[in-house]
Amino acid sequence: MRSLIEDIKAGFNKGNNALRKLIIINAVVFIITAILGKFPSSWIKTLLESISLPHRFQDFILQPWSILTYIFLHAGFWHILSNMLWLYFIGEIFRSFVGNKHIYRTFLWGGITGGILFLLVLNLLPHYADMTSSIHLVGASGGVTAIIVAAAVFTPEFEIRPFGLFNIKLKWIAIAFIVYNLLSLGTGDNDGGILAHLGGAIFGYLYVKWMRGQLPLPDFTGIFNFKKRGTKPNRNFKVHINPNRQPQTNSSIETSQKEIDIILDKISKSGYDSLSKKEKELLFKASKEL
Repeated sequence: MRSLIEDIKAGFNKGNNALRKLIIINAVVFIITAILGKFPSSWIKTLLESISLPHRFQDFILQPWSILTYIFLHAGFWHILSNMLWLYFIGEIFRSFVGNKHIYRTFLWGGITGGILFLLVLNLLPHYADMTSSIHLVGASGGVTAIIVAAAVFTPEFEIRPFGLFNIKLKWIAIAFIVYNLLSLGTGDNDGGILAHLGGAIFGYLYVKWMRGQLPLPDFTGIFNFKKRGTKPNRNFKVHINPNRQPQTNSSIETSQKEIDIILDKISKSGYDSLSKKEKELLFKASKEL
């Protein structure tokens, strides 16, 4: 048992990767709650409900912490697996550009925003007024959707190749995901989860706009600000300037590429916020030329 705990701790701290830490936290919580759920005890049921997000305002007031804790609960194996796969593969692209700090903020605030939208819609819209039973929201979907949308807004032309079959740009993944959720809303199958997705999507979009200085939102600098420890994360992706985008000399292309590499190295060492306004503008311009 001690060896298992030590292995988990080693994996948690390896490389100071925000995505790895979030995935490990979600996995550990899932295992613990799955084990507890096997015992038909009233106090265990009460405990699990106290950390999931209830849709009624009167219930939420009694457990306000659930707006955060619900993010790390999942309803089943496939639920957590799908969320963690999306989080890792799309999140790693976003993290390679902006660093760990913005991953934590986007994920956590995306989940919180999704929870807030869930509470508001289910309490204020007449369509849900006749609900007699209490609905409890669980899952990291809001935070994951925030990561997907934020990555797509930050670098919309970035292409991935799912299962090596075809290329698709991040912007089309985000658009398809949002359209699917909008079309599914109101069917009654999973309205709570869909609202969390949409709330996360809204936050992911607004957060990148705030990062670019295009939107006057509250200062997120001191909130969910996880300090870096140990080894700095290696960036697994590079921004390559497209030489066919506009007429350039070979010398100017090489200079631009060197500038981008220097900026990405600076992000790995000191974080996105350490960049100057000029460096941020150059990075955003380069991301559109992927």
